[in-house]
Amino acid sequence: MESTPKAKRTAAAPRPSSSLGGLDRHLVQRPLDPVTAADFELGDLVSGGEAPELLEALGSIAAGLAEGRLPYDRFSAAAAEIARVRYGEKAFEGSYAARVSAPTLERDGTASARLRVFATRSGVGSSALGLAILSRGETGEWIVEHFELDTDALNNPETRPGTWDPYATPLSY
Repeated sequence: MESTPKAKRTAAAPRPSSSLGGLDRHLVQRPLDPVTAADFELGDLVSGGEAPELLEALGSIAAGLAEGRLPYDRFSAAAAEIARVRYGEKAFEGSYAARVSAPTLERDGTASARLRVFATRSGVGSSALGLAILSRGETGEWIVEHFELDTDALNNPETRPGTWDPYATPLSY
């Protein structure tokens, strides 16, 4: 007895929709494009979430920067010492608001968040970008291990050439 060869089965090829109606309409909405809030003028960018303690720590850092000071109680000893030397007392003079981006949680237990500080000096508005890297302290609280802010940018006037377009925002990682 000989076995008869089986007929080859072919998978049905997907057929593109003749129109972008129904669920296909989502294909043109670019849902996977990253939209970063580059100017941080949108208001609160994060609320609640998976790590409320982290958001509370970032909120206190933003509140301190808005008052023109760094909250050294949220810093590790080494980071506080470096920040005191690097920024001094008048680095945040004229600052009135600070924004924090959504934090990025890393596998090693650290978190990072971008910062933007707004200031007015001699009637001229300016802003500065920065970064805070936090980790869990011995008692579980989030503390700043690294802090940087381009305070020199606070001396230059902020100009916006046109309206903000989220799809034209350059990605900077």
